[in-house]
Amino acid sequence: MTVLDVAIEQERPISLRASLTCGRGELLALVGPSGSGKSTVLKTIAGLLTGARGHVRVGGREWLNTARGVDLPAHERKVGFVFQSYALFPHMTALQNVMSSAQGNAAARRRLAAEWLGLMRMSGLEDRRPVQLSGGQQQRVALARALAREPEVLLLDEPFSAVDQMTRDRLYEELADLRKRLSIPTVFVTHSIPEAQMLADRMVVLHRGRTLQAGTPDEVFRRPVEPDVARLLGHKNVLEAMVVRSDREGILLDWKGLLLHGDGPAVPGPATFVIPASDIRIVVRADDPRANRFQGTVSAITRLGGMASIRVALPNGAWIVLTAPTHIVEGRGLTENAPIQVAFVVSSVHVMQARSEEPGPASP
Repeated sequence: MTVLDVAIEQERPISLRASLTCGRGELLALVGPSGSGKSTVLKTIAGLLTGARGHVRVGGREWLNTARGVDLPAHERKVGFVFQSYALFPHMTALQNVMSSAQGNAAARRRLAAEWLGLMRMSGLEDRRPVQLSGGQQQRVALARALAREPEVLLLDEPFSAVDQMTRDRLYEELADLRKRLSIPTVFVTHSIPEAQMLADRMVVLHRGRTLQAGTPDEVFRRPVEPDVARLLGHKNVLEAMVVRSDREGILLDWKGLLLHGDGPAVPGPATFVIPASDIRIVVRADDPRANRFQGTVSAITRLGGMASIRVALPNGAWIVLTAPTHIVEGRGLTENAPIQVAFVVSSVHVMQARSEEPGPASP
């Protein structure tokens, strides 16, 4: 069930033409490069920025509908907002910060604030001010404050960017546990594709203020709708080819003289295809029956912890990147300039062709 429904556009101060939906209990990630409009979308939903046209609907109630002259002020929108900088009041204790957003008399607000701080694993630290707390602890207080407001929508603006990796990993687990208690839509902004893949039920890719694609993280990563999305998601293998055949058996591509089998609908003509680096296999047996086998030469190996990134030059003049565990690279004696045989997983060769029309404007 869709609870949050957003379609907004504007020209200034940042060009925006974005849309998204988020269901009850769902976690939606907004991903894209800096300046793509992610934080602007959050602040427009919350009513902290004005001037956009379109609509923001929550549970059937309109917070914004410019066609009808509806634009609720921020204090009338039941939003819990966690800012990137946390925005805690420096002169207040952790308990007082959380109480500041709760409703009711002093005793009720204190009780609710203490409850949320307990759920955030902050018991015993209620009397500390922000300066006395670590980055992870400040983030927990900011989240407790957002939830103490009993919001209809929770918005998180890069909530993990200001903490170290060890703290971030703990916060990932805590957010996953917290989600079991929440039945409201949650939208979070992140630059990290792995973070979105790990935490989100669905993701929306924004670029230059435009919504390019929405879907589950796996759908978006493995089936990008256009090359821009593939590159924004960090794909290394975004390559040009010609579709020579498309039928029930799949797609046949002419990739600079190499024939390559792919998956998905397409029509004969120019195309761009993408294959994840993790779905290119190193072939060991000379009689391996797999399709999409090519002989190449290792041009570079970059070791990144337990994984290695291998750049391979192919006989058609193209190069590709694959990833493999470092122990496999070392066990097979792969070095620069060594011959290598690779195979592309047919179902992972995703073909993209030009779309016939641009997305329409934001609806009222």
